[in-house]
Amino acid sequence: AESKAETMQHFETLKKAHDALFEEHQALQEQMDDAVELLKFMKEDKVGNEEYIEELKAQVEELESRLEGSVVSATIEGLTKDKMELQNSLKQCKEEIEDLQTEL
Repeated sequence: AESKAETMQHFETLKKAHDALFEEHQALQEQMDDAVELLKFMKEDKVGNEEYIEELKAQVEELESRLEGSVVSATIEGLTKDKMELQNSLKQCKEEIEDLQTEL
């Protein structure tokens, strides 16, 4: 009878250990599942961020090219204005010369 009682006690001890280990296994499995979900979310977030970075880079390139273009445009406008002013000055000088020659 003592041997049977010891065996039952040993069995109960093993069952408790098994139940504790199984509970721990389930908790770890849940943590692993949560980690997998978090990893999926982080990967999606990373892809989204990478796409956004590419969009921003494209915008920067477009703005830089527009800026370069506007600098060229501004330079052309400035030179055109200078040319017009020089042409007007030249025209006035020629008219003054003609007027002076007429007076002579």
